[in-house]
Amino acid sequence: MEVSIAGEMMKAADGNGWRAMARGTDGKFVEHGRLYGTEGLKKAVSAAAVWQVASIVVAQKHMADIAEKLQEISEGIERTNRFLDSERLAKIKGTYDYLRKVALSIPGGDLPESVWDVLEPSEKALSEVQEHLRLEFASSLREATDPDTFGTEGLSKNIQKKYEQLQHLVVAMELCLETRLLACFVRSLYPREQGLTRSRLGNLLDEVQQLQSLKSDVSRDWSVEVKRIVSKWNSASTLLDRRKMVEQTAIALEHSIEASVAKTVLWGSSLQKKALQGNHPTRLLVEVVDGEVGQVRLA
Repeated sequence: MEVSIAGEMMKAADGNGWRAMARGTDGKFVEHGRLYGTEGLKKAVSAAAVWQVASIVVAQKHMADIAEKLQEISEGIERTNRFLDSERLAKIKGTYDYLRKVALSIPGGDLPESVWDVLEPSEKALSEVQEHLRLEFASSLREATDPDTFGTEGLSKNIQKKYEQLQHLVVAMELCLETRLLACFVRSLYPREQGLTRSRLGNLLDEVQQLQSLKSDVSRDWSVEVKRIVSKWNSASTLLDRRKMVEQTAIALEHSIEASVAKTVLWGSSLQKKALQGNHPTRLLVEVVDGEVGQVRLA
């Protein structure tokens, strides 16, 4: 039976169970429990089932909306895999593959606890990858080696090669951030720790904006590097052409940084908007037959 009482129930004197009575601050009895049949409990069970199904329905809609982006991340990982070391690639690709399986299982009505348990370790692993990529980018912005005793051909090629390698690091950072945003969004599908989830989404968007600072780092670097392309063994036109090639490669890198920032901010903002929708009322049509939940769909 269901017990309803206004106040905290008393423990039995022998410690075995509770008495359906409550005392006031003066020690006097102020309330006796009321006993009800199980009809109310049946309704409570049905309500819980409705909420569970409702969360799945909302999750299904959101995951359907981002299916195209899942494919885009996958293609980006395939393009970048030969430029990333195996350990970092494994962490990004492993998390993405897992989240993709989750996305495919949600339409079938699954939102298991096991997924929740994986999300936090995944964020920790990917944030470490992100930091390693950032440090590698910074350390790569050192002067390119000059293999030539005479002339500038080797130096100009090494500077260009440096900027081309940095482009691969930018794409890797973009993919890592997009995968972390995806993991955070899946986290938002669970009705718990919503404050932390919203805060993390905001922090991830801040990290995307920090990528923008890499552009100014590249600008400072190539403005120094082109001044090193000097030699009395090369003609003025040759030196000018080589400086121009270095400048064009550096500008291409700057454009790549801008494109990655713009694309990831757009993606992250879209996920943040969807996650925040979870805090607003969602209208559902629910069919309940004999206390059992039948069809549920978005109104």
